[in-house]
Amino acid sequence: MAGKLRHGGRGWEIARLADRQHGIVGWAQLVQLGISERTIERWLAEGRLHHLHRAIFALGHPRIAEAGRRWAAVLAYGEGALLSHRSAAVLWGLARQHSPLIDVTAATGRQGIHRREGIFIHRGRLHPEDRAVRGGLPVTTVARTLFDLAEFTNLKRLESAWEEADRLSLLQLTAVEEVCERGYGRRALKPIRRLLAEARAAAITRSPSRTSSPPSAATTTCPPRPSTQPSSASRSTPSGPVSASPRSSTAGNFTATAPPSSATEPATPPSR
Repeated sequence: MAGKLRHGGRGWEIARLADRQHGIVGWAQLVQLGISERTIERWLAEGRLHHLHRAIFALGHPRIAEAGRRWAAVLAYGEGALLSHRSAAVLWGLARQHSPLIDVTAATGRQGIHRREGIFIHRGRLHPEDRAVRGGLPVTTVARTLFDLAEFTNLKRLESAWEEADRLSLLQLTAVEEVCERGYGRRALKPIRRLLAEARAAAITRSPSRTSSPPSAATTTCPPRPSTQPSSASRSTPSGPVSASPRSSTAGNFTATAPPSSATEPATPPSR
């Protein structure tokens, strides 16, 4: 089919669409681009399109990579469906691929919703703030992904994904708390709230060490505060402290002078 595509024509638009979706196109998408149902059926018969799911096709050849399988799974459940759970964790880089199934969450109440080959469908509410896009693919946010993982995986894998999200600077505690408040699934609340409490406690523990450490003497620029108690080496006069000897008048990084008075040392009498 690639040899028949014309630059700027419908064929070029289809090729660009398939490239963005890793080789996957949907029946509804082709119709929106002006391709008739009869043409679609002919392309299927000629091997230009290859059936993957109901109304979802691979363009050119049936061999698709994992990214293409994700696109096919999300498109199979129509507008509003999101990659979720374990598959979303893999896409965000929080976990490794362990299951051959692709996890997809679609809104409740959809007609004709059922499991299709290679897809694990989850039925549940999807809040607008649960939606994100990564690599062009609709996916649950990191916060919602962690919450969904708590429903379907063990605590060890959940903690691993949580720590990886923190390491990648993707973890937002406030966003996780908001997911909890929306009340999706009771089984996830206990482990998620435990991880939230531990994270908050760790943040509080780290905070004082960063903000209340006293400055070191090496970095202090203020001069030493002079003592308010007179020493045995000096005496007070109405004009202020005076050094006991002119030779020590530079002590303490400053020079003190005073006018002659009866309180000062007597002068040596002149020789006769």
